[in-house]
Amino acid sequence: MTETTSTDSDRSPLFGSTGRLTTVGSRTRDTLVNYAPVLALFVAWELAGIVNALPYYLPAPSVIVQEIFELLQDGVLVPNASASLQLVYVGFFGGAALGILSGLVTGRVDTLGKLFDPLISITYPIPKIALFPIFLIWFGLGFTSKVVVVFLAAFYPTYIYTYDGAKGVNDLYIWSARNFNASRTRVFLTVVLPSCLPQILSGLRVSLALAFVVIFSVELIASQIGLGSLIVSAQQSNNFELMFASIAVIGTLGFVHDRALLLVRNRILSWNSGGEE
Repeated sequence: MTETTSTDSDRSPLFGSTGRLTTVGSRTRDTLVNYAPVLALFVAWELAGIVNALPYYLPAPSVIVQEIFELLQDGVLVPNASASLQLVYVGFFGGAALGILSGLVTGRVDTLGKLFDPLISITYPIPKIALFPIFLIWFGLGFTSKVVVVFLAAFYPTYIYTYDGAKGVNDLYIWSARNFNASRTRVFLTVVLPSCLPQILSGLRVSLALAFVVIFSVELIASQIGLGSLIVSAQQSNNFELMFASIAVIGTLGFVHDRALLLVRNRILSWNSGGEE
């Protein structure tokens, strides 16, 4: 009787199983522990603002949040954030797609890998933002010149991670699949691609972060709209609240996109304990 009551309680539709509650509680505790230093920093920052211990160019977090809400109410934030995100999405998805495709091909075809390796080794260390003036001459002061920089910033990490993943696939698995008369397409889809997924998704995470960094830089140099251009106008008018609000929005957007990509990564790699973080 006692055992039956306990089982019904564990399976309550409101709380789920005891094991699930324990897991959720453990994850919540881990999250709080992980973010405790960040929360402590913001609390100390806010307290310094309350006692007027901050320099004039550093507003308190509550002032920055208030500025963000005012930008939203004035209809300034959404168009500028949308313009920045449009550049990030087009450049990131384009560069990542080409990086994955070329990385898989050159990683599995030795001849192509040897041909591409010197080109990648020479061009990868070049700061992509340093090429922006050249793209301005080629494409003009518009969307294309900026998105090409983001495209390149996303391409290289994705390519390198994918190439290493494809190169590192154990040939024994491929030979085993071929011994069962699996076609090349089937071997690629069932052996090569799953083996590369952890590296590909790690490369995408690095590329996404770089896309946000680069978009900020190109908008600082030449842009009439975007979060970077808001920072430039704030700097010109000594509007530090607007400056930090724009920086906070960029950081928040980057953080949210990184968490979303990490969630997708963990879902895809649920079969692999290495995908859990």
